Amino acid sequence: MDPDQATKACKKVTDAIHEYYAGGFPNSPGEELYRLAYIIVIRRDGEKLYSAVETVICSEVEGISRALDDTALDGMLFELLAKWRLHKKAASYTRDIVMYMDRTFVPTTNRTPIYDMALRVWLNNVVRSGNVLPRLIAEVRRQREGEDTAADLSGVAEMLKELDDELYHQVMGEPAVTQ
Repeated sequence: MDPDQATKACKKVTDAIHEYYAGGFPNSPGEELYRLAYIIVIRRDGEKLYSAVETVICSEVEGISRALDDTALDGMLFELLAKWRLHKKAASYTRDIVMYMDRTFVPTTNRTPIYDMALRVWLNNVVRSGNVLPRLIAEVRRQREGEDTAADLSGVAEMLKELDDELYHQVMGEPAVTQ
């Protein structure tokens, strides 16, 4: 695959990921995208594909993070969980497209599998970035102190547990209440 063809194929894959994050199902069928990703990897352009996918996931997550920073607290938790569910689905969709890359290129280059990388990007760029984490801790504290809040923190707890046990305990455990 010449460099121009590899670039075009990567763009088609990343465009589909962008479309998925935008809330629509991509125009290209998953099988076609998987085949493109497969061809890119067997033609020794796995680095180009991995970098392109990582870049698009980072870009989408950074946009989500900026939007959440500007959201009022009462709507932030609802929006955070909605975007988390979308992100997980997009990461799963992406993992399915680049499955061959995850099985061959990723282990031989000591890279992080795509789904795990997407979760790490969410953790670092949404939860630990901006004002999301302090707002989560404050919301837990208010609920524990008996304030009547509309927030249902069970979804937040599940998200944090999946992302990082230590952070889960920091936010949901007793230390979060006494800070």
